[in-house]
Amino acid sequence: MKEGVWAKEVSSILQHHQIPYHIRRRKNQAELTVSSGKAIKKLIGLVLPYLVVKKPLALRLLDFPTAPSRNRFTRIDQSYVDAVCELVDYVRHLNKGKNRSYKWNGDAIRVHFQE
Repeated sequence: MKEGVWAKEVSSILQHHQIPYHIRRRKNQAELTVSSGKAIKKLIGLVLPYLVVKKPLALRLLDFPTAPSRNRFTRIDQSYVDAVCELVDYVRHLNKGKNRSYKWNGDAIRVHFQE
């Protein structure tokens, strides 16, 4: 979004609720990022009462499982891949009709992670 008062206001709200964030500025734009799973769930809890269209997605994200820890030698937890695929397909269905072209869907993700 364009740089402006919103960045200061949102920063203040996030700091007040102890939600870690990062702001990246480029030219006259600012991008605010909340990245940890805990922080995202805390932010969803904060905005949930104000959501209308995206409320079902927010509720699904609150129930989304935490990614299991792994390294490049461990196998991928299939139940987590299934949860990701289900969420991706749900978001695609929720956003359908918006003329977006997607490379990934649940089936493509499953194929990518097959061993």
